[in-house]
Amino acid sequence: MTFTGNYGDQLQGSAYTSGTTTTGDVVGLEVHWNINDIFPATGTTTEDMDVSSDYFFLKLTNESSENVVDVNVNYGTAAATIDFITIPHDSYTYGIGYYSAYSNSNVKVQSSSYEWTFPSLSLPFTSNQDISLAIQ
Repeated sequence: MTFTGNYGDQLQGSAYTSGTTTTGDVVGLEVHWNINDIFPATGTTTEDMDVSSDYFFLKLTNESSENVVDVNVNYGTAAATIDFITIPHDSYTYGIGYYSAYSNSNVKVQSSSYEWTFPSLSLPFTSNQDISLAIQ
């Protein structure tokens, strides 16, 4: 993000992002940044809002004939999260949210009748990483 101010003034603040439901509830984890800088002579400073390799953003495309009713990330681990959200079977790609990234990160997606598992995500462990999964 780019901020403009007077030379020598201090820039302080914080920011966060997350996936959200249509009603604004958080899906996955919130990612936070603290901003603390001094404006340079140009009066403009840029703050990187990169997401560390400790997290990944999950995208999901539902090409099945069922609506997804929950998304379970890192299932079977201490870092497991489950989000009770509906993903319609419309073949549209939805940004779900941020999750903790591990070498054994996985995803389980369920409808009322079926379960799809992705036991290994093979994350690259880079900044701003995302993973796109499709269920059929």
